[in-house]
Amino acid sequence: MKQFRVALSLLIAVSFVITACPVGSAYPLAESSAALPFDKALTGTWENFTEDAEASLVTLEKGNTDNTYKVKVLETGDMYGAETKEFTAWQVTLNGKRFLVLKETGTSNTSPYYLYHITVNGSQLITHDVSLLVNGTDAITSVKSYQEELIASMKKEGFLTGKIDWKKK
Repeated sequence: MKQFRVALSLLIAVSFVITACPVGSAYPLAESSAALPFDKALTGTWENFTEDAEASLVTLEKGNTDNTYKVKVLETGDMYGAETKEFTAWQVTLNGKRFLVLKETGTSNTSPYYLYHITVNGSQLITHDVSLLVNGTDAITSVKSYQEELIASMKKEGFLTGKIDWKKK
């Protein structure tokens, strides 16, 4: 039984690396009311040349509410799976790591929230998908349980996957 659990965990982790898809959840990592202050460094048009990326060209601009961003996907890749190309996003930190929470706009209220780990350095943006490596998405039943699952997963090898280097146009 233990070997099965190890094999299943490895299979799940590998599938996240291969598919490079963000975690989708019915709950955000944090509500937009807990967002970090608006960071103008994130605004602009960002481009990447990563093969199999979900998106290769996106714009971020000031959102409709404090500390939020409007995200528009201008060019998609084969792995793109969202229902829309427009999102509302906000930044949060958890255990010293910076994340971007995205919510589809113009779709149903039950559309999922997506999550990326981000690092911004001038005209460079690095994004990673995150892997929920302890109890998976089934453990996410609230904002608090999402944070607990993410904190526990941060301690595991393979937490960050699907690195994409973006350059500001």
